[in-house]
Amino acid sequence: MSYYRHRGLVNLFVCVCVCGFSFLYISKEFYVETICDGEPARTVKCPLQNVISTVWASYGRQHSDICVDDDQLINATCKSDYDFVLSMVQETCDDTNSCNLESNKEEYGDPPECQGVKKYLQMYYLCKSGKIIFMRHNVSVGRFGSNFPCFHPIPII
Repeated sequence: MSYYRHRGLVNLFVCVCVCGFSFLYISKEFYVETICDGEPARTVKCPLQNVISTVWASYGRQHSDICVDDDQLINATCKSDYDFVLSMVQETCDDTNSCNLESNKEEYGDPPECQGVKKYLQMYYLCKSGKIIFMRHNVSVGRFGSNFPCFHPIPII
């Protein structure tokens, strides 16, 4: 059984604009979780009271050295529909502190180009701190220099 979990440190600011307001989430760590077909469901978790924000998710096989048995070399490349897989993982995990994910073709589909080949679910996610910071000022937009109120993040490190 293979087990892959990576963690990286970054200064990342995720800015979301809703109804004229900008919400800035500060995240200093990103994670990569890889779950192989046939493994039990895995708990994906953020530290403390942070919440998950899925950036990328894929199901299939894109690398020959991930989720392989000792005597097996898998030289196939395939993946399920990216938007479908991402929306499924986001629906399950986003804005929660933890979630359970399992890698299987029944959940994410079995791409025809590598049916019968062992696949894996891989996700890249951030752990949002939930800290929100606002700064408002006017900016010039477009060729004619129209001023609009705009909210911009203030980086806090």
